[in-house]
Amino acid sequence: MKNEAGTTAGFFSPAPPGTHARPVCQSNAFQQARNQRIANAMNSHL
Repeated sequence: MKNEAGTTAGFFSPAPPGTHARPVCQSNAFQQARNQRIANAMNSHL
């Protein structure tokens, strides 16, 4: 989880194993939470 926040590669990395099996609503929430973590990390580095 730590390394994806520090690199732009984190934006393009595949979803963790198992996420593709989740319902769409859950995977969307997971994706939003992941994007929020990345955004927070980017902001904290400014």
